[in-house]
Amino acid sequence: MNKLSINYSPFAKSLSSFSGLNLFDDLIHKFEIRNLFGGELPKKQRQRGFTSWNKFYSGILGFVAGIDCLDDFDWYGNDPLFLKLTNSPSSITMGKFLRSFHSRKVEEIRNLLPILAFKIRRSLEPKVHKIVFKMDSSDHQQYGLKSEGVAFGYKKFLCLNSQNLFDDKGLLYGFKLRSGNTHSCVDATELIHETFSKIPKDIKKYFVADSAYSTMEIYNSLINHNCNFVINLKSTSWKPLLTKNRKRMKWTPTRLKFFESNNCQISSTLYPLKGLPGREFLRVVFIRTPNINPTKEDNYPYRYLCSCHGHE
Repeated sequence: MNKLSINYSPFAKSLSSFSGLNLFDDLIHKFEIRNLFGGELPKKQRQRGFTSWNKFYSGILGFVAGIDCLDDFDWYGNDPLFLKLTNSPSSITMGKFLRSFHSRKVEEIRNLLPILAFKIRRSLEPKVHKIVFKMDSSDHQQYGLKSEGVAFGYKKFLCLNSQNLFDDKGLLYGFKLRSGNTHSCVDATELIHETFSKIPKDIKKYFVADSAYSTMEIYNSLINHNCNFVINLKSTSWKPLLTKNRKRMKWTPTRLKFFESNNCQISSTLYPLKGLPGREFLRVVFIRTPNINPTKEDNYPYRYLCSCHGHE
């Protein structure tokens, strides 16, 4: 058996554990993020020192590298690559910069997110003709004792909450940070309008969400933006509809698998609603499978999944 001999030689260069920052640096330049966001950043009070863009850029790379708090900027400045790319602004400099953002400025920058996301989407898929959007809220657990907006969310831990709008490639088109006890659908219509008004009209839009988003305001916003949608219905909405139309509904076997069952059936009915633009009803699709372990309170021999559909 041959032995492997390893020769060691001295190496004068300092090594960095953040080599992945080079990729994000390339992406920032490729998609011209400075041209897109630079004009919306807070203006410098003095001409010397780091520019607003330098600090914004440092914040992006710091977030990518894993910075958790302002003090981390001082420690990350010891890394040769982070220092080379950002010149490593101090924690005090970054703190003053972040505190210079007022709420309107944050909103203006956030409104540019759909433009950047679609630009990246076009790069990934030059002939894109349709986009599937998914909206959901997320809890972000917090451990600080004096953080603004922290409250108990539906998962019963202290958190902040965010409203998010992603596409089927995982690109983020809309984001809004909120108090931890904010209901999921709050700010939904605002993000829908901000995003869809910036998507070219020749792109077909599809929207998917859970039952928290089954509201008239969201239906109307999606219809006004000519967006097809599938939104789950709450049981308080679909149970009366099923009871009323059960005898007229025809059930068809489907290959779709729900509730970990291959024995599913599908049917649909109309859902009359007042106040819809240009129509009087939506289509509601029911999928059911036999209820193997019904409870005493369960009056249905099947388990149901119900979604509300708005199509062209």
